[in-house]
Amino acid sequence: MSGIRIENLCKSFGDFDAVKNASFAVEEGELVALLGPSGSGKSTILRMIAGLENADSGRICLTGKDVTTIRTQNRRVGFVFQHYALFRHMTVFRNIAFGLEIQKRPAEEIRSRVEELIDLVKLHGHEHHYPAQLSGGQRQRVALARALAPEPRVLLLDEPFGALDAKVRKNLAKWLRDLHDRIHVTSVFVTHDQSEAMEIADKIVVINRGCVEQVGTPIQVYEVPHSRFVASFVGQVNVLEAFMGNGKLRIAGTDTCIPWPDSADTDKCAVVMLVRPEEIEISPQASPSTVSALVSAVQYRGSHYEVEMMLGQNQAKCMVPRNRMAGAALAPGKEVELTLGDFQLFSAEEGHQSVRRMLSSLGYIE
Repeated sequence: MSGIRIENLCKSFGDFDAVKNASFAVEEGELVALLGPSGSGKSTILRMIAGLENADSGRICLTGKDVTTIRTQNRRVGFVFQHYALFRHMTVFRNIAFGLEIQKRPAEEIRSRVEELIDLVKLHGHEHHYPAQLSGGQRQRVALARALAPEPRVLLLDEPFGALDAKVRKNLAKWLRDLHDRIHVTSVFVTHDQSEAMEIADKIVVINRGCVEQVGTPIQVYEVPHSRFVASFVGQVNVLEAFMGNGKLRIAGTDTCIPWPDSADTDKCAVVMLVRPEEIEISPQASPSTVSALVSAVQYRGSHYEVEMMLGQNQAKCMVPRNRMAGAALAPGKEVELTLGDFQLFSAEEGHQSVRRMLSSLGYIE
């Protein structure tokens, strides 16, 4: 058994349960994201894998070996912190060499390994610079090279791009993906940025309130969410109040009923529909399958326009490509017809407002 295996991991700080029975696997050579809102337990899980925090219960296996009670220095784990944690009094060369010097590797071996890593992270010409002379992106590449120097079995990155501005962050994230494809070290990185996780991870572990909500590829997590939280946290989503039963689905506040055979034997009950903005299309004319809505605002977003509307008693958004906007002639107050594509249905037995309050408490903002 290679890679990482986490089994029923638990960790509490006083009365606060930071991690609750978390279980997931990272296969050898995978780049996996731990994704969730702030305070969800992502970093605590990462620190337990590294041995920087002790688990209260559960098991951690690295490359087939149970390391739950093994000291950090014996786990052969590389760790990259959000704020670099570089030694300010050391040059780039010495920072990268530090772990090898601690292991008392031969001087020639250290020099060769450091030069190899400087080439890998594209920092030629900066060997004798100090951290204060580098940009944020360059410092993070030094931190990554330092973590890779002792050839760890596992690489762990805690919000590695969180301290960088948006453009540098995006470029460095792509660079990390390209680097991983070259070295294939089993890697786990923590992020609360769902677009970052979607773009570079092989697999996403969605964490919420210390629990694993879903594990899957970016496509699986986005297109087939297992819970209301996953659907609302990963990507944008419209939360629509609706009623289902007797073979029909009706959005609250509208008279339009959508045929829904799955509810043929069900009495009327409250549900929520979670619909991605890209799954709502403005139709040129009304039909039995369209739903009427009233445009409330139109926002320019560069490559597209974001159209806000009232769909019955629900607020919703859709995306209109820039090249189609002129023909649509959309403006506040205009009535439009909508076609809904794929959506997820979840029971709202506790009431629509309870569902909205629950989503809000989990970090979803309408």
